[in-house]
Amino acid sequence: MPCSVDRQEIEWQYDAPEGLEEAEEWLLGHLEKAGLVVLEGSSNDLVDTYYDTKDWRLYHTGHALRIRREGGGDSDATMKSLIPAEGNLHRRREVSEPLKSDKVEALLAASGPVGTCLRDLVDARELRWIFEIHTRRQTFDLLDKQVANLKNMQPGGSAEAVRVGEVALDSSEIPLGAGKEPVRLACVEIEVDTSEITALSELERFVKAMERDLKLRPAVTSKYEAGLSATEQTPNGGTNSKQASTGSRAS
Repeated sequence: MPCSVDRQEIEWQYDAPEGLEEAEEWLLGHLEKAGLVVLEGSSNDLVDTYYDTKDWRLYHTGHALRIRREGGGDSDATMKSLIPAEGNLHRRREVSEPLKSDKVEALLAASGPVGTCLRDLVDARELRWIFEIHTRRQTFDLLDKQVANLKNMQPGGSAEAVRVGEVALDSSEIPLGAGKEPVRLACVEIEVDTSEITALSELERFVKAMERDLKLRPAVTSKYEAGLSATEQTPNGGTNSKQASTGSRAS
């Protein structure tokens, strides 16, 4: 199970309204690009459940709270700061810790950085479900080309040791309830490995090449904002009555 993490998340986010097949083909066809080596990673199913209090205290303190369940069964809780993007580059604090399950009760018992931060902000017992996002994620590791070639010539060379970033192709759905079509999203995210922040210039060149070749559109909203919009929830002006009753299945 992964360990607790408190870090600065740095990533570029793009919408891919025409789908992700072209992006996947581009990545598989550019195994070396802009000084980086592209290595196909893993495919996984994710279920992200977001929580807040009835009066949106987390939102108003500049935080989003998520519990994620991965296809393999592992669960973790994450709190992210809600900070406007710098153009298309997102920089925000992300605190996460593993949970015993994806149930809110496991979060209430959490003793790591998320549980501690949460208790500093709200009474965790007041948390309620606000929406879910289901995602099929395909990842690609980005390795430093020069160091990767050197490592490959040495016994025991580790690709993980030269990983400078990751591309995630996310095909997501936001369920809207029985009898309603879910809202669908296709997103490309390129995240910096903050332990290799010196490689940011190489990553920027890679991102610009990908954006140009695939005609990607900088994301206007985050997944969290898309979830609020799709479920017609307005933290700055309350929640409509239908969503408030739906949200009562929070815990």
